[in-house]
Amino acid sequence: MSQIPSREEAFALLKKYNHSDSLIRHALAVEGVMRFCARKRYHSGYAGCG
Repeated sequence: MSQIPSREEAFALLKKYNHSDSLIRHALAVEGVMRFCARKRYHSGYAGCG
């Protein structure tokens, strides 16, 4: 089983395979939403992000 890449490694892969600035910005926005949902779930015990 391979190791999970660090954020820096994942970002390098994102930039390697996606040359569109709008797609990269979208991916960063999705990352922000996922981090928000993870924090919300951790602090509230809620299973979703709503």
